[in-house]
Amino acid sequence: MARHKEIKVATGVQVYFCDPHSPWQRGSNENTNGLLRQFLPKGTDLSAYSAEDLTRIAALMNDVLARPSDS
Repeated sequence: MARHKEIKVATGVQVYFCDPHSPWQRGSNENTNGLLRQFLPKGTDLSAYSAEDLTRIAALMNDVLARPSDS
């Protein structure tokens, strides 16, 4: 993400990256990305969504991530 600093300044959103040589951190990230793609396919134009839409998606994702697994 070459422009992460610009995104942080423009939006005020904190950007995080996995630490180098820490593959255990990427599993959670990949799981979250997969879940996000169920709601917003890759390449989706986010400008087509309102803040309320994105807040609703975030709440649904948080509900799924907070639910205990059946394992």
